[in-house]
Amino acid sequence: MGVTKKYLNELTYKVIGCAIEVHKQLGPGLLESVYEKCFVKELELKGLRYQRQFWVPLEYKGLQIDTELRLDVLVEDILCVELKSVVDYCRSMIQSCLPICQCCKNQKEF
Repeated sequence: MGVTKKYLNELTYKVIGCAIEVHKQLGPGLLESVYEKCFVKELELKGLRYQRQFWVPLEYKGLQIDTELRLDVLVEDILCVELKSVVDYCRSMIQSCLPICQCCKNQKEF
Protein backbone atom coordinates (compact mmCIF):
# COMPACT_ATOMS: atom_id res chain seq x y z
CA MET A 1 0.00 0.00 0.00
CA GLY A 2 1.41 3.39 -1.01
CA VAL A 3 1.40 6.59 0.97
CA THR A 4 -1.67 8.68 0.22
CA LYS A 5 -1.79 12.46 0.10
CA LYS A 6 -4.35 12.36 2.91
CA TYR A 7 -2.04 10.31 5.13
CA LEU A 8 0.90 12.61 4.43
CA ASN A 9 -1.20 15.71 5.16
CA GLU A 10 -2.44 14.22 8.45
CA LEU A 11 1.09 13.23 9.45
CA THR A 12 2.42 16.68 8.57
CA TYR A 13 -0.34 18.28 10.65
CA LYS A 14 0.58 16.12 13.68
CA VAL A 15 4.31 16.83 13.31
CA ILE A 16 3.79 20.58 13.01
CA GLY A 17 1.56 20.35 16.10
CA CYS A 18 4.42 18.69 17.98
CA ALA A 19 6.82 21.46 16.95
CA ILE A 20 4.35 24.15 17.99
CA GLU A 21 3.83 22.47 21.37
CA VAL A 22 7.58 22.39 22.02
CA HIS A 23 7.88 26.06 21.10
CA LYS A 24 4.92 26.97 23.35
CA GLN A 25 6.49 25.11 26.28
CA LEU A 26 10.10 26.25 25.87
CA GLY A 27 9.90 29.55 24.02
CA PRO A 28 12.75 30.94 21.90
CA GLY A 29 16.48 31.15 22.50
CA LEU A 30 17.62 27.60 23.30
CA LEU A 31 20.04 25.38 21.44
CA GLU A 32 18.75 23.32 18.53
CA SER A 33 19.75 20.11 20.33
CA VAL A 34 17.43 20.98 23.24
CA TYR A 35 14.49 21.55 20.91
CA GLU A 36 15.28 18.30 19.09
CA LYS A 37 15.21 16.24 22.29
CA CYS A 38 11.90 17.77 23.34
CA PHE A 39 10.47 17.45 19.83
CA VAL A 40 11.14 13.71 19.66
CA LYS A 41 9.66 13.32 23.15
CA GLU A 42 6.53 15.02 21.81
CA LEU A 43 6.52 12.64 18.81
CA GLU A 44 6.68 9.71 21.27
CA LEU A 45 3.76 11.13 23.23
CA LYS A 46 1.75 11.22 19.98
CA GLY A 47 2.73 7.62 19.18
CA LEU A 48 4.81 8.54 16.11
CA ARG A 49 7.90 6.57 15.09
CA TYR A 50 11.07 8.51 14.33
CA GLN A 51 14.80 8.31 13.74
CA ARG A 52 17.14 11.06 14.94
CA GLN A 53 20.21 12.26 13.05
CA PHE A 54 19.39 9.97 10.14
CA TRP A 55 22.28 9.56 7.67
CA VAL A 56 21.20 10.25 4.10
CA PRO A 57 22.95 8.09 1.53
CA LEU A 58 24.27 10.05 -1.41
CA GLU A 59 24.70 8.59 -4.86
CA TYR A 60 26.98 10.38 -7.31
CA LYS A 61 27.34 9.03 -10.85
CA GLY A 62 26.20 5.61 -9.69
CA LEU A 63 28.61 5.51 -6.74
CA GLN A 64 27.72 5.66 -3.05
CA ILE A 65 29.51 8.63 -1.47
CA ASP A 66 30.24 8.72 2.26
CA THR A 67 29.10 12.17 3.41
CA GLU A 68 28.05 13.96 6.58
CA LEU A 69 24.57 14.60 5.18
CA ARG A 70 22.01 13.99 7.93
CA LEU A 71 18.37 14.71 8.63
CA ASP A 72 17.53 15.98 12.09
CA VAL A 73 14.47 13.73 12.34
CA LEU A 74 12.82 11.24 10.00
CA VAL A 75 9.20 10.62 11.05
CA GLU A 76 7.34 7.42 10.14
CA ASP A 77 10.04 6.67 7.52
CA ILE A 78 8.49 9.27 5.18
CA LEU A 79 8.59 12.82 6.57
CA CYS A 80 11.90 14.70 6.84
CA VAL A 81 12.13 17.30 9.61
CA GLU A 82 14.97 19.81 9.72
CA LEU A 83 14.90 21.77 12.98
CA LYS A 84 16.28 25.29 13.23
CA SER A 85 16.76 27.48 16.28
CA VAL A 86 16.83 31.05 15.01
CA VAL A 87 15.35 34.43 15.75
CA ASP A 88 14.48 35.22 12.12
CA TYR A 89 14.38 33.05 9.03
CA CYS A 90 16.17 34.29 5.97
CA ARG A 91 15.98 33.09 2.40
CA SER A 92 19.49 31.61 2.47
CA MET A 93 18.62 29.47 5.51
CA ILE A 94 15.60 28.00 3.76
CA GLN A 95 17.65 27.44 0.62
CA SER A 96 20.28 25.57 2.64
CA CYS A 97 17.65 22.90 3.43
CA LEU A 98 16.70 22.34 -0.21
CA PRO A 99 19.74 20.21 -1.16
CA ILE A 100 18.94 17.79 1.67
CA CYS A 101 15.36 17.52 0.42
CA GLN A 102 16.63 16.84 -3.10
CA CYS A 103 18.92 14.05 -1.90
CA CYS A 104 16.04 12.47 0.02
CA LYS A 105 13.79 12.77 -3.01
CA ASN A 106 16.34 10.83 -5.06
CA GLN A 107 16.32 7.91 -2.59
CA LYS A 108 13.87 5.12 -3.29
CA GLU A 109 13.49 4.26 0.39
CA PHE A 110 15.20 4.87 3.71
